[in-house]
Amino acid sequence: MKKQQGAVLLITLIILVVLLVAGLALFRSTQATTQIAGNIAFKQIALPAANVGIEQALAELNTQTDFNNNIAGRYFALQQSNDSDGLPSTVDWTQVPVTQVQQYTVQHITERLCVGPLPITSINSQCSVSGANINNSYKVNSPVYASGSIYYRITVRVTGPKNTLTFVQAIIER
Repeated sequence: MKKQQGAVLLITLIILVVLLVAGLALFRSTQATTQIAGNIAFKQIALPAANVGIEQALAELNTQTDFNNNIAGRYFALQQSNDSDGLPSTVDWTQVPVTQVQQYTVQHITERLCVGPLPITSINSQCSVSGANINNSYKVNSPVYASGSIYYRITVRVTGPKNTLTFVQAIIER
C-alpha cells in the first residue's frame, strides 16, 4: 500500500481558513453598512421633529416679554459657552422640558446672542445685531444701529430609538 502524504488536506484546510476570514470580513462590512444606513435614516427622520422644536421656541420667543432674565430650562438672556461641537456646554438637558413627537423626544433652548452683565445696557456693543437695512438690501460694512434686530440661537435636541441623538441649531433675527 502506498503511503499518504496529506498535502491536499493541508492545502484544503488553508483555503477553508482563508474563505472563513473573507466571509467574516464580508459579514462585518455588511453589518457596518447597515448601521450607517440606519444612522442616516434616523438623521433624516429626526429633522421634522427638530423643526417642531424650532417652531415651539419661536412661538415662546414671540410671547416673551422679559428678555433680561433667564427662564429655567428654556431661555438664556446671555450667550452660553460652547463645547467643541458648537453646542451650549452649560445646559443641563435633564432640566429642559420634553415634547413627544411620535417616538422622538424633542427639547429646545433659546439663547440671546449677547455678552456681558445683565441687564443689557448697550445692544450695539453687547449683542449680535443686524445692520440697518438700506434700500431693501444689506450693505456690506454698513453701520449697526440700535434699531437693528437682535440675533437668537435656538438649539434643539432630538432623542430617538436606541438613545440616538441629533442636535439642530437655528439662528433667528428678532
